[in-house]
Amino acid sequence: MIDDRANDLAYLLAAQGVRKGTHVGIYGNNSANWIICFFAIQKLGAFCVLLNPALTPEEIAKHSDAADITHLCFGDSVHTVNEESFVNALRVFDGNKINYFISIKRNREFETSIEKKDIVEIIENYS
Repeated sequence: MIDDRANDLAYLLAAQGVRKGTHVGIYGNNSANWIICFFAIQKLGAFCVLLNPALTPEEIAKHSDAADITHLCFGDSVHTVNEESFVNALRVFDGNKINYFISIKRNREFETSIEKKDIVEIIENYS
């Protein structure tokens, strides 16, 4: 089941432009979706940049510049209670390189209508 959900999320990440070598931040408290996200990023050959869930949006923006993070998977944390406010807060800081935001909050399903063979093909192309 974890592998299937990681494949679903890998497809969604690939659709957002995550490729081999892309730096993807994971931000949020530990959860099943955090683990699924980590595996999905690895399947695509991208780099996981693990961010402390206590960081403020300004601190995340600074890390995005230093670590070349272009995509951010964010889950539950004190700063993500209101997703729209969190994303907007990140966008205003100078040096922020994050252009894509993917919510991995608890109880979020990563179901897609794509065929499993298509997901495997996408993953194999990026490995």
